[in-house]
Amino acid sequence: FDEMSARLNIPAHELYYVGDNPKNDVSGAVNAGYVPVWIMSNGPWPYENEKVPRHRFYSIEGLRSLI
Repeated sequence: FDEMSARLNIPAHELYYVGDNPKNDVSGAVNAGYVPVWIMSNGPWPYENEKVPRHRFYSIEGLRSLI
């Protein structure tokens, strides 16, 4: 995450990270300061104690509304 932000020369908080894995993609993005976008293709949010991302879609097609 840090490497990508540095190479793009864009602050992490201005970058969106899209993924379908709540632990690796969403948590990783949050911990790095990115805006997480969760593609809910693998079922419901599995973590009771963690906030569901604001941006979430059932398929990659949903990104059109965000862009």
